[in-house]
Amino acid sequence: MAKIERHTLLDDLRRHGKKVDGFGASATTTTFLYHLELGNALSCIYDDYLAKQHLFTPGLHIPVLPPDEIFQRKPDFILITAWRYYQPIIKNRKPSRIKAESLLCRFRNFRCCNAHAGYRPD
Repeated sequence: MAKIERHTLLDDLRRHGKKVDGFGASATTTTFLYHLELGNALSCIYDDYLAKQHLFTPGLHIPVLPPDEIFQRKPDFILITAWRYYQPIIKNRKPSRIKAESLLCRFRNFRCCNAHAGYRPD
């Protein structure tokens, strides 16, 4: 069910011309992307950890970029791919730093949350 739900949402967003990037290149991100077959859904993944920036994800070769790139790339949505770190990711995306971008949150309950709204997943 989770795989179908994610593909439907991401396919709908892309069909409507929305750009979706990822956030969080943790050790579990690769498993998450492979399991849900999301390798082609994201153009890049942002990560706060300097050692991962300007590298690529294993196998899928998705570029990992610093969060400041969000402002040049201007994604419509950002999928939190490191679901274990959703709280610090959201906490660190202050309203002054993220403008119109929405964050797609959580592994089980895949739904939109906005960095401005102070969303707290279940």
